[in-house]
This record gives sequence, structure tokens and C-alpha cells, in this order.
Amino acid sequence: MAQFEPWLQSASTGCGSMPVARRLNARRGEFEAHLLQFDQLASQIESLAESGSNGRPTVSIEYAHIYSDEEPNDEHRRSTEAACLLADVFHEAGWKVSLEVLIDDYNVEQSVLDVTDFQAFLANAGLAPDLIASEIALVPLAITTIEQAVPGAKSACSFLDRTGKVPCSALIAIWYAVRLGKLTAPANLYLRGDVTERDRSAPGLLIGVLPEKYSDVERSARSLTKGLVGSDGLRRIAPMFIADLSDPSMSAGTSSIGD
Repeated sequence: MAQFEPWLQSASTGCGSMPVARRLNARRGEFEAHLLQFDQLASQIESLAESGSNGRPTVSIEYAHIYSDEEPNDEHRRSTEAACLLADVFHEAGWKVSLEVLIDDYNVEQSVLDVTDFQAFLANAGLAPDLIASEIALVPLAITTIEQAVPGAKSACSFLDRTGKVPCSALIAIWYAVRLGKLTAPANLYLRGDVTERDRSAPGLLIGVLPEKYSDVERSARSLTKGLVGSDGLRRIAPMFIADLSDPSMSAGTSSIGD
């Protein structure tokens, strides 16, 4: 398993060589206070090593997903706090960490979000993003891709033909493929941030810290995501969910998009 040590363990200098999965488990209580079914992330990292995947020592963490017709709220703050915990662990283990936010400016009627103010909100919540992306910039790429009849695109293509809109599941799949370097990012995708370093090295692992309300659409994105990134790519995607505090009866069940 020596060939996986640069990815799963910290650098030989700095914080020691405790694998990431062990570091996550060492802070289990903190994570379980924020994330539903925390166990999936540690086990997914371990399975990547066992499957012989040559991941790179970079993790991309997406958090605080927001619609451009809303203002930042407690949901975005809690997502940021959970992402901050994750970033700390991966930093301690020697990984490069890319922090990303996707603004949904496609499924809205009128945008009111001030991106600069939102950056300040995230920084005040504990974690400023490296990159802020625009979802509407993914739409032309999504249309071109699903019309090429890639595996898993049939449902999305039918939805597009029927409504003239790209379904959310397709935009999720395209976003994952771009972040994994399987599709070229549109020139206007990033509203804030320097993508130079990002363009040189695709992440070995993608983590999303999202509200539980997005779990169904994440699951519906699996088929097209697999068609775009393959089985190996799916193993590198780990959506994590924060509980909806407005519904105390909500179950804590989620599953990895790589299932």
C-alpha cells in the first residue's frame, strides 16, 4: 500500500503520518454534531486505497451552496462550519485543500445576492472560499454534453426537450466532471478566485457539504455523473449532508454518490 501513502497520509514533514481516515475518526464527535452519517467519508477514503486508486493529495470541498435570489442565512453558516472542520483535518494531514462555492444563478427569477458581501459572510463564518462559481455558466456546456447522448443522459435530454431547461441533476453531474478535470471549465465559470493552480491538478477527492434537502437530486445525478467521470470518478465524490434543523424528525440516512 506504499504507493498510496502520499495521498492518504500527511507529508513526512509537519504534522506526522496519521492517515486522514484516522484523523476524521479522532474528531468524530465534532463531525457528528454537524454531518449526517459521517462514517461514509472515512470509509470512502479507505476504500479508495483498497481499490488501488492513485488519487492526488488534493481535496476539493464545496460548501454554502446558495441561490442568487436569497441572502446568506443560518443554513449557509452551518455548512461553512462543517466545511471548516473538514478543511482543518485535511490540512493537518498534508493535503492541498481547494474551497469552492457554487452560486445557483440559473434557477432564479431575479438575483439579489451581492457576491462580495457573501464572501465576507463566509469569511466571518470561519472559511473564505478559494473559488466562487456561477451555475448559469455551466448551462451551455450541460446542453452540449447531454445532447451528445453520453451514458446516463437520456432523462436529462428528455427534460431539456420538454421544458427547455437543464435539470438540476445534469448541472450537478457537469459540475462534478469539471471539478474532476473531465470537462473543460467554461471561461466565465469562476466569479472569484484564481484557477491557475486548480487547472494544473485535478483533485483526488470531491466533498460537498450540503443541506439534506439536496440528497434526492444528488442521488438522481449518479447515472449521468458516472457516464461523464466513470466508476473511478464516482469513488472520488462524497456528498455530505447537514441536518435540516426545522424538521427534528428527519432521519440521518444518506448515501455516497459513488454507490
